[in-house]
Formats: sequence, structure tokens, C-alpha cells
Amino acid sequence: MAKGVFSTNLFSDPLLGGWHILRGLLVGLLVLSLVACSGFKSAPPTSVIEQAVVQQFEQTQQALQKQLFSSKSAPPALQIGHIDVDRTQRTSGDQTTYRIQGTYTLSGKSLSRSLRQIRNPFEIYLQSQDKGQTWSLLPPKG
Repeated sequence: MAKGVFSTNLFSDPLLGGWHILRGLLVGLLVLSLVACSGFKSAPPTSVIEQAVVQQFEQTQQALQKQLFSSKSAPPALQIGHIDVDRTQRTSGDQTTYRIQGTYTLSGKSLSRSLRQIRNPFEIYLQSQDKGQTWSLLPPKG
């Protein structure tokens, strides 16, 4: 071999740690294959989240209306719009339940007054069933 020119074998040179690189790559591939085979589930679609937020709001509104309004007075007509999801995460220990947090805009009319509130916070829990084909709104934790 000519002076100043050298050759090295990546796998035999302990300074380059070729085996460590190869071992790291194999471990990475193994982890990826295990994740792919574990039935990784995706988060609920936006349309499901929107329906769940509206459903939870309506349930809460109905409970409040029973307490606050007599049967003679009409409760205000309120609508939810512009739902923004800030955070979606799986709950610990359960791979099918998601905790979803965000905000929504509330608008409507009460008597002669218009109402518009923006950035109202929400927190819902959705549980996947049938491999993500069906979602259930769980009662609020509290």
C-alpha cells in the first residue's frame, strides 16, 4: 500500500465502532417492526371530535336548563362553532382511549341579546371500538 493511503474495514476497526452502528440499526428496525405489528391506532378524526364536543355541550346544557329555567321560559338557543383541538393524547394504560383538549366558539341569542364567546375550553375522552370505526364519548372525569 502506498505511503499516506490507508484502508480500513468498518467492521473490524474498534475506533469506528462499525458493529455498534450495525447493532443500532438492527435494534431500530426491530422496534419499528414491533410498533407496526402492534396494531397502532390513530387518533379520532376531526368530525368525531366535533360531534363529541357538541354532544357533551348539549348534555351539560340540558342538565343546567332543568335547574335554571322553568317549563314556561325558553332557554337560549346556543350553537357551537369553530372547534380547535390543542392536544390529543392516549390515556395511560389504555391504548384505545384518548384525552382531547381544545377550545370552541359559543354563539346564540337570549331574549333580545346576541351572545358570542370565543376560546371556551373543552376536555373530552373518546374510546375507540371496532378498530377505530366506532367512537364512544366517555363521561367527564372529575
